[in-house]
Amino acid sequence: MNTANICITSYNPVCASMVTAINVCPGASNINPLWTYGNNVSWTRGKHALKGGVELRYGWTNEWTAQSTIPRVDLGPSPSGGGRQYPCSNCGITVKGIDNVAFPGLQNSDAARARDLLTDLAGSIGSINQQFDVLDPRNVVFEDFSTSYPKRWDDLHQNEASWFFKDDWKVRPDLTLNLGVRWDWYGVPYEGHGLGATSAG
Repeated sequence: MNTANICITSYNPVCASMVTAINVCPGASNINPLWTYGNNVSWTRGKHALKGGVELRYGWTNEWTAQSTIPRVDLGPSPSGGGRQYPCSNCGITVKGIDNVAFPGLQNSDAARARDLLTDLAGSIGSINQQFDVLDPRNVVFEDFSTSYPKRWDDLHQNEASWFFKDDWKVRPDLTLNLGVRWDWYGVPYEGHGLGATSAG
């Protein structure tokens, strides 16, 4: 028997955080190394001071999020983002009668918190969301959390390279020419599993 992990988005009046978990409900993880390899060489001969160098940069991001992969229940409605991750004023059953007309002196922000709290205590469902993922571009199957979690990793790469060569040429005691050339290459970002968008053709 499989146990479902369901995230419930609710209002916490103490710290205004929204996610309370049934069973296990982790959020996200990522690894972002940037590897840089470079070296320079200098050589002075006669009137010339030569210098050259090269640098290679390998950028990589490996990340995943379970925010939408695991089924998420948003309690609602809530007209603003105060205390809500996904506000939706038209979702769920609207709470009426908690305002400064029924309770003179009640601030609007406190009334909104009270309505959100009553919505949560009543278990009013605003929306239920779940994301389906494609894990392999050669096998286009939309998988749910039972097969894609936590294997849905984005393997993003962008590589760069550069080199230069220059010559400080002392033509005369009162004249030095600084000559040189530099080349920079910025690679196109790509997704390592072949799941990134690209132009056709």
